[in-house]
Amino acid sequence: MKNGAVEIRPFLVRVEKVGNKIFTIWSNLIINKKEKRPLLIKFFKVYLMAAIWIISPIVLVFHLLLAPVLWSKRQKQKEYLQGINIK
Repeated sequence: MKNGAVEIRPFLVRVEKVGNKIFTIWSNLIINKKEKRPLLIKFFKVYLMAAIWIISPIVLVFHLLLAPVLWSKRQKQKEYLQGINIK
């Protein structure tokens, strides 16, 4: 961190958190509905492509528009994440 080798981007942190929640929902649904698994996997693939190519850019625009309003909150989050030591 001191040498600037790691850069924390708030947008990517947010996307990662939301993505983990959504993936957990999808994975639980696919695991619990064994008889519909092939169909659910197809739906997940379509959802994933839409999330990457359509939803993510829209969220980025909102992130940029809200940047001035949420600046202090993001700075606190960035400071917190910079303090985490991973071994």
